[in-house]
Amino acid sequence: MSQLIEVKVPDIGDFSDVPIIELYVKVGDTLAVDDAIATLESDKATMDVPSTAAGVVKEVLVKLGDSVSEGSVLIKVEAAGDGLLYGQDLFLLGIGFLQSLFGSTALGDVDAGADDIFQLAVIIEQSCVRPGDESFLAVAS
Repeated sequence: MSQLIEVKVPDIGDFSDVPIIELYVKVGDTLAVDDAIATLESDKATMDVPSTAAGVVKEVLVKLGDSVSEGSVLIKVEAAGDGLLYGQDLFLLGIGFLQSLFGSTALGDVDAGADDIFQLAVIIEQSCVRPGDESFLAVAS
């Protein structure tokens, strides 16, 4: 099931009820983190509001001319990564690819070049592990 993330107006100082003068997104758009969603304009400053989530815009809750304040929900985004592999699943896919290349059913079963294959596994793991995650290498061997 997909996760909807509310993207809100960040801290805009002491301002409230600031009008939206530009709106850059519509339902169905794909956003990356930090993509501009809208531009707000107070009597003292103009500020682009960046997306704090990556994914597909599912709802736009504001329109041009609306006034917003810190914490106002602008859009809802379906989190990127739904249906995609990451973390341990991506690592195991990479290990499966290595095993298919070398005809091995486990990393330790390779006759020649086991050190090279292990180093490739380490590289794959480094691209899949996020800070704080445990090593996946024990799972694959």
